[in-house]
Formats: sequence, structure tokens, C-alpha cells
Amino acid sequence: MNLIRHIRLPGFSLVVLILILGIGSPWGTGSRSPGDKPSRLVPPADTLRHLRNVAFAGGEYLRFDVKYGFVTAGEARMKVLDTVYNGRKCYDIEFTLNTKPFFDAFFQIRDRYVTILDSAGLFPWRFEQHIHEGGYTRDFVADFDQIRHIATTTEGKYSIPPYVYDMMSALYYARTLDYANFAPGQKVRLQNFYKDSTYDLDVKFRGRQQIEVDAGKFDCIVIEPLARG
Repeated sequence: MNLIRHIRLPGFSLVVLILILGIGSPWGTGSRSPGDKPSRLVPPADTLRHLRNVAFAGGEYLRFDVKYGFVTAGEARMKVLDTVYNGRKCYDIEFTLNTKPFFDAFFQIRDRYVTILDSAGLFPWRFEQHIHEGGYTRDFVADFDQIRHIATTTEGKYSIPPYVYDMMSALYYARTLDYANFAPGQKVRLQNFYKDSTYDLDVKFRGRQQIEVDAGKFDCIVIEPLARG
């Protein structure tokens, strides 16, 4: 079953994210076998953190209609699969954004983002960004050594703080936070790595909202990512 939500993105720039609060996924389970992606074994790392997650699970699948004005110009999809990476159970999370065929003549978008998120510690091991927007393309990959605190990217090696995030893993980590006692405007400070640097990333709580779609009614939180740097 698809969860369809109409969202408007000015210039396709995502400003406010509406996230579903729930236990696990109502759309079944999904998995990716270790053979589908290279898995690299690392020494046991029992000191890595363990965090509680009741917000999402493997098998979650979300589809969004992307509005440009009053026109449905594209479609975004977010899916979560179970996988094994670095010898640990992880989530293989993918976000894609594609314009509709009729809109391609004006401005074609074929974007794909992937994060490999540790299912126990909710931190990333790998991030991929593949952007194709009009005549602009960019392919960026970062592997995060969360034990030695080094990011190895397509552009070099860089020191990173413990449990640094990428833009995708930060979103899914933010979903697991308990906002029960948050007041509108309250923020959570995260650290986000991109290209060659680590930046502060604030997650601003904006309130609560009930969303009704074909799949039913859902109690949601509204948050806004605020990049600093």
C-alpha cells in the first residue's frame, strides 16, 4: 500500500518535513540480502551506542506527489530495507525524486540519495548522493568509519566527530526523537557531514498536524531542518 501525500516544494527545495509517528511500519517488511550490497567486516565494536527506535522499520515505503504551483510535476519515494553492512544489521534507506515525463521538457530531475543506517545505533556507515537536475550532475559517496572517526569520500579523507550524520540519516534519526514535551520553536542540534566538512544542523520542532491520505489519518510532527555553516 502506498502512502500518498501531496507536498509543494518551491523550486524543489525541501524546507519543512512532515513525518509520521508510529510503531514500526504498517506496510509489511522488506529486506536486502547481504549479497545485494558489498558487506565489509570490521572488528567487533560493542562500545558503539544503542538507541531505541519505534518510528520506522524495514519495509516502510512512502510515495509523495511533488507540486510545482498547482501542477503535479514529480514524484518522490522513500523506502527502507533491512540489510547487513560492516557486519552489522542496518537499514538501507533510499530517497528518489523524479519529474514527470511532461515536465522533463522544462526541467528534468533524476535525484537519488542513499544512506546505510546502523539499526542499533542509528548512525550512518555510508552515504550516496546522485544528482541529475537539468544540465547539472553530481555524484558523491562518503563511507563513515564510526570507530576511527574518518570519512572516506570521492573527494578525500576527513576527520569526523562521533556519530556524525549525513542529510538522510539525520532525517531518520530525527524521526526517532520523543517530541512529547517539545514546544514549537524548540531545536535539537546535530552534526552533519557533507563534501569535506562537518556542519551544525538544527532540527526545529514546528508543531503537530493530522494528515489524511488514501491510507488513512496519521498523527504527524512537523520539523524544519536548519543547516548552519
